[in-house]
Amino acid sequence: PAFYPGGRTIEAILFDTLLDAKIRPEFICAGRRLFYAEFIAAFAANIKNGGFSVRPCPGSIELVNALIAQDDLVLGLLTGNHQKTAELKLAAAGYDLASFKIGAYGQEAVDRALLVGLAKDRAFKQVGVHFEPQEIVVLGDTTRDVMAAKDAGVRNIAVTTGTDDYDMLKACKPDFLFEDFEETQAVFNAILG
Repeated sequence: PAFYPGGRTIEAILFDTLLDAKIRPEFICAGRRLFYAEFIAAFAANIKNGGFSVRPCPGSIELVNALIAQDDLVLGLLTGNHQKTAELKLAAAGYDLASFKIGAYGQEAVDRALLVGLAKDRAFKQVGVHFEPQEIVVLGDTTRDVMAAKDAGVRNIAVTTGTDDYDMLKACKPDFLFEDFEETQAVFNAILG
């Protein structure tokens, strides 16, 4: 398809879609809050009435639990989703939202790589530690996740649980590539590596 949303931020999708429809940027900016309010309400309703089936990837909850058990690790959520829809998805899939101490979300930037910097700054404010690039790991399931991590100069792990298949992910040369989270220990070791 000409327009591939995989791994893009909601902000990029919003602007690119409406600009393509010849809507002027000032109108997009003026209607942005209303759009997000309607989008979030519709998303919440779809989850509540069963319109969306949300479930965790096998092994992912175990991985999150193993990571939060590490005293010297800060788990964050960096996503192209809007913060509210990300929270709705995570809660519906059975994750404890309190597990994610730091967040950077899709409504905060068009460029996904900027979210890495936001998360890093928030981690410093939250825990008072300046994390070096080699101490930061972005785990994602699209080529855009890998490229955002590379653009930000941090480590990256790709997993084929999303729309981008193994060959697509392999072509962008992630630091590690897994088919899923069922090899929880191997993914855990790659993150801590």
